[in-house]
Amino acid sequence: SAFGWATELKAESFSSVSPTAIASEGDETFVVGRYTGKVSGDGKTASAEGGSDILLTKVKNGTVEWISTYGGTGYDGARALALDGAGYAYVGGYFQDTASFGLAASNDLKSKGDDDGFVFKVNLATDAVSWTTSVGGTGADNIHALATTKSGIHMGGLYSGNVTIGSTNVSAVDQGAFAAPLDASGTLGATTSFSNSSKAAVDQATLLPDGSVVLIGTFSGPMTIEGNAITSAGTGQAHFLTRLVP
Repeated sequence: SAFGWATELKAESFSSVSPTAIASEGDETFVVGRYTGKVSGDGKTASAEGGSDILLTKVKNGTVEWISTYGGTGYDGARALALDGAGYAYVGGYFQDTASFGLAASNDLKSKGDDDGFVFKVNLATDAVSWTTSVGGTGADNIHALATTKSGIHMGGLYSGNVTIGSTNVSAVDQGAFAAPLDASGTLGATTSFSNSSKAAVDQATLLPDGSVVLIGTFSGPMTIEGNAITSAGTGQAHFLTRLVP
């Protein structure tokens, strides 16, 4: 195979760039991740406000068209990206303290404790954010997975301790895995939590043609999914795979 094009997202001195997810539509490619210091590409630049900031970059035919950055003074980053095929993307990840997303200050997200998870919807032509939402409690919470659905998206990730996600209360002894739908306006639906006595997380999600969502994640120790008990071997992590039917 021959290379069609190559481009660079360059970190300046004492800076770093960590891409975590990529998605494409036609000749446009979108990359999310986190960065520190200053990042540049094809004359476009961005500077982090805090320890690390959220990065969203649009590349068209090998040229960086824009670099957008979000976050605050803490350590923030993106972990998941999903395109809806209608000119919008959903981005998920984590943030600390207060994070801004280019909207009015009243729409800033404020963490309830350690890391909280976030999801935002963004216009891919203009990089304008439509809405943001957050998930979290006093412990560490994170969004790792996003999959577009007919009515919006399905998200998955991890939470710590006792957390209210939308109108659903979930609880984990240590770190639990969860999944929940959001409609196109950012309203959360019923949350599914996977019972675990140790650590678990949803890491990837994908939509099937029948509208159901398949989740893959990691866990250690015993875990129960819809009454089915599974156990990881030894003290290490194992992977689980499950299908959610709407």
